[in-house]
Amino acid sequence: MAFKKIQLKETEKSLRRFADKVIARAKWNLANRKGKHKGPANTRDKKLSDSLGYNMSIDEMTGDVQIEFGAAEHWKYVEYGRKKNRKAPPPSALRNWIKIKPLRLRDLQTGRYIEKNESNINSAAFLMGRKIKKKGIPPRFFWRDAFAMHYKRLPPHVAKSYVVDVKNFMKRTKMLGSTQDAMKNVKIK
Repeated sequence: MAFKKIQLKETEKSLRRFADKVIARAKWNLANRKGKHKGPANTRDKKLSDSLGYNMSIDEMTGDVQIEFGAAEHWKYVEYGRKKNRKAPPPSALRNWIKIKPLRLRDLQTGRYIEKNESNINSAAFLMGRKIKKKGIPPRFFWRDAFAMHYKRLPPHVAKSYVVDVKNFMKRTKMLGSTQDAMKNVKIK
């Protein structure tokens, strides 16, 4: 007698919808939430937002489902911020950020805009790093809030999808006739 595997297609679809919604909400949070910085957390090139994604794997033997979410390296600094009086961020990262950001540098004495050359960028990166060290950066919680929002809604959707998969399995294995009455009593809230 050969055993048939139960295929969890509907459950997998439900989990993919969950992951897609979490990613979409996290991107929305990055683009629209304003914190103490008076602006969204995304820079103009949207590197963090574009880097958000997930990978889902299903173990064929056990049926275990694993979802791994991923993002660019600096996600944790946007999510959790930086505490004050800690180590300053690396100047090279700030220099790169200043180069890609549509930021206009000013002379501290005159208040006039100055050219964006290496010397001025290095000075601005040093001053920004010193301020971040002194005052810190407030957290944004773009990821935590997105995950929590959709995680609350997950169990009913997955349970309903799982019931559909089990019913499909029973139809394929000709077991539905004998257990159909038992399945009618199963209720998912």
